[in-house]
Amino acid sequence: MRSHNVQGGCAKSQACFGRTRYSAHDPPPGLVHATLVDMNLRVYELFVDCPSVRKDRYCAEASAIEERLGIRRTVPRTFGALRQYMDTMLAAAKSRSQRRA
Repeated sequence: MRSHNVQGGCAKSQACFGRTRYSAHDPPPGLVHATLVDMNLRVYELFVDCPSVRKDRYCAEASAIEERLGIRRTVPRTFGALRQYMDTMLAAAKSRSQRRA
């Protein structure tokens, strides 16, 4: 179950990394899943005291869906590794955006 037909656009004022068109093929599929895991944990932290052991467990459990989504093992299994992965991916996206500008 892969999302090959997800595509669209947004207003110039809302363009992500300077682009107004997007496609499901733009980011690596694992990045989309990792972003959801990361944001779920960040929102949870805002409202609930969340020890790192629980965050690590959440990351490990969230990875169970990867195969069903048709993505290879990309989501880190610990919160620390997830933060590092997200920082690396965001830096790479910004770098690509600056080269296109």
